Amino acid sequence: MGGYSVNGICYASTQEAVDAYYSNSHPQIIQTPTAVFKVQYLQTAGAWQSVQETVSGSGETTAVTVAPAPVNVYGACSLPNSSYENFSDGQTLGWGVASALTATFAIMLLRKVFP
Repeated sequence: MGGYSVNGICYASTQEAVDAYYSNSHPQIIQTPTAVFKVQYLQTAGAWQSVQETVSGSGETTAVTVAPAPVNVYGACSLPNSSYENFSDGQTLGWGVASALTATFAIMLLRKVFP
């Protein structure tokens, strides 16, 4: 089953990938000789938008432009078939660790019984 990769994490749907990408983005401050702008991505009514605001000398902001956020292309990744597959992997690892501990305990016990 295919997924969408964002920052090394695999998401099941495009919407989850878009939300992860834009929710982790930080506002950008752009300074020009005549003004200072802040550009950030905000989610409004389920859709991501690029909001550009001017920043005054006192720190107040005024929205200048609001446009739909750009559409990104995300890399493909593999999702596990089910949560059982993740459980099975963990169970296999757990039994391996438990077996190693049991074997170590048995060896230590045998060394004490038969010096």
